[in-house]
Amino acid sequence: MKNNPDSLPWIPAIWDAPPGINAGITTRVGGFSKAPFNAFNLANHVGDDKLDVRKNRSKLIADLNLENEPVWLNQIHQNRIVTADGNINIVADGAITSTPGIPCVVMTADCVPLLICNQDGDTIGAIHVGWRGLVSGIVHNAVKVFDTSPDQLMVWIGPHIKEDNYEVGPDVYHSCLEIDDNLKSAFKRKDSTHWYANLEAMIKYLLNKSGVWNIYSSSYCTYLDEDNFFSYRRNQTTGRMASMIWMV
Repeated sequence: MKNNPDSLPWIPAIWDAPPGINAGITTRVGGFSKAPFNAFNLANHVGDDKLDVRKNRSKLIADLNLENEPVWLNQIHQNRIVTADGNINIVADGAITSTPGIPCVVMTADCVPLLICNQDGDTIGAIHVGWRGLVSGIVHNAVKVFDTSPDQLMVWIGPHIKEDNYEVGPDVYHSCLEIDDNLKSAFKRKDSTHWYANLEAMIKYLLNKSGVWNIYSSSYCTYLDEDNFFSYRRNQTTGRMASMIWMV
């Protein structure tokens, strides 16, 4: 990994969230994990030393002055979203809460993190979206679990693998088109059996379809930016970043 003097351990979300909402994503910079998880890996399920992960998580809590442990999920690429109540290792791909001080978090290394809040600033959520979760309906579920009109929601789409580096086969292409044929426009054909998929375009379309229009997104590609981000497509055995949102 090249040294990048501009690298930071935390990149805040740039969006017009209400006061009291904190959100952003960690990078791979500044932690305790050894290669190939170097250095700020926050996931226990990737083969990293558990003590190093614990030290990284403790560092995150201290650096961001968090009141409570983030609600770490056991993500399975499906569509379950739970209410964050302080428990950890819940099997789900998203969490929401209306309780200040409880951070909702999802871990990614190419998949798309969605951080969501309502315009009243009293409910927040973090959602993990890979192609399997997308086709199983997690975007729609994420909108539905908020007890508010969809046009009152705000969504930040965090760093993820971008279209030019996300090559997929017929399984992904046809699975996405089965849920909505309009998603075809988010694919660019490479050859007769491969496409480049634009996950962000698909998510934005599905959010709009559900009535959500206040959408912000990061320009970072996890695959390209090796200094700052882990990427499963690039390295397979690697760490995970944490996208997190909490209310103060």
